[in-house]
Amino acid sequence: MALEDSSPGRLIGALVAPVKTFRSLAQRPTWGVAFLAVYLLGSGLSLLSFQKVDFVAGVKAQMAEQGRELPAGSEERIATVGKVLAITGILLFPAFLFLVPAIYLVFNLLGGELDYRRSLSVVVHASLPRALAALLSVPVVLSRNEISLKEIQGGGLGLLHSNLSFLAPDAGPALRVLLTSCDLFTVWTLALTILGFHLVARVGKGTAAAVVLLFWLLVIGLFVGLALLGTHARGGS
Repeated sequence: MALEDSSPGRLIGALVAPVKTFRSLAQRPTWGVAFLAVYLLGSGLSLLSFQKVDFVAGVKAQMAEQGRELPAGSEERIATVGKVLAITGILLFPAFLFLVPAIYLVFNLLGGELDYRRSLSVVVHASLPRALAALLSVPVVLSRNEISLKEIQGGGLGLLHSNLSFLAPDAGPALRVLLTSCDLFTVWTLALTILGFHLVARVGKGTAAAVVLLFWLLVIGLFVGLALLGTHARGGS
């Protein structure tokens, strides 16, 4: 049996034989096994990493870069907020993953032939490079006694030094979002997403690339905006 003929085989097929895999998904869309791989590996890495992150020290370091000091007596509150935000992110990730496939409506307006289930199958299988990144990060986390707050920002990709954030270790939150977005596994995911929608929605490569990249830029813009708002709220420059 070929890799692309079974749901477990598609986990590997999406990475090593994406054309055959997405053509198979167009005929028989599946998403459950791929979703579990992406979510369980990603959330597992997050939970493992959070146990070794000192949120108070991380916030102190970020404020020190802005020439400010942490208010006295706020350590416990910051530690609690950090853990709550971490758990909230893990719980909300599935909602985001199930929301993204709504992009199929755009492709249909542009002449594509797609439904939500096929769109979901493209999104989760194209996200498998992120699952691979999480798997590769596990040994790194296990070998470390402590992990910085910056390293887990951007989905933990800082642990692998696979993005441009290492070029500016003292970058502010907004710039760090941009640098972290320029990541090997993110580029791989974008390439698979474009290929997947090209084959499954039956639209041109240019159309698929334009829609996917525009959506990605909007998401990055949203996170940059949130980072700037956070800096402003803390009184940073």
